[in-house]
Amino acid sequence: MKIAELYLIFFIYSFIGWLWESFPCSKIELDKIYNRGFLIGPFCPIYGIGATVSYLILKNFDSSFYIFIYSALLSCTIEYVIGYLLERFFHQRWWDYGAYPFQIKRRVCLYGLIVFGMANIIIVKYLTPVMLLFFSAAEDKIINSVAFLLTFIFVIDLLLTLNNLLGLSKSLDKIYCALDARSKIYFNYLNESDRISNLKLMSESKKFKVKFENFNSNLKEREEILKKIDYTKIKDLFSDNF
Repeated sequence: MKIAELYLIFFIYSFIGWLWESFPCSKIELDKIYNRGFLIGPFCPIYGIGATVSYLILKNFDSSFYIFIYSALLSCTIEYVIGYLLERFFHQRWWDYGAYPFQIKRRVCLYGLIVFGMANIIIVKYLTPVMLLFFSAAEDKIINSVAFLLTFIFVIDLLLTLNNLLGLSKSLDKIYCALDARSKIYFNYLNESDRISNLKLMSESKKFKVKFENFNSNLKEREEILKKIDYTKIKDLFSDNF
């Protein structure tokens, strides 16, 4: 098995695990669709690790019973260790088996052991060999390119998740809040300036209106005076002189 193929198997099972946790498990336990994975993106690495390691260790086993026993113990051990590490470093629980019987520290339980054991029989004996058969029919260039792309996406997802969990974005949030406050002050200033400008414009308009009304009133007064003049007398006056 090539390293690139191993990467692809890991990502495929991580994605299948994310689908399992986010849809049927979330719907049954939380009565809603919810991303219960550790990462922000559609990956549950614990499923990818458990399935990949189980296949590598148990691929030469023929007995389904032994595959069930060993894979169940192996998967629960991985789940317990990863659960402990997540709680230790991030002080959060991504799963809690406290309501299930036969559980240990709420990190693993008999129900999970049975589910993982049965699932790994399918994974080790059937599903993974079919995947490898398809991979062998594809060109190495395609396999390597897809593995590299998925690795790049996974690393970015991991960095974003750690940034969110460890609070590294708090400084960025402070910068954003400061910039947002400054922008609000600036835009309020602009709005206030516009308001003042509009008030000045209205004031000048009122002054102009008053001047125009006074001018119009004077014109009307002159018109009335002109109307009162007896133009016949003025005409006779000029006619007598000429």
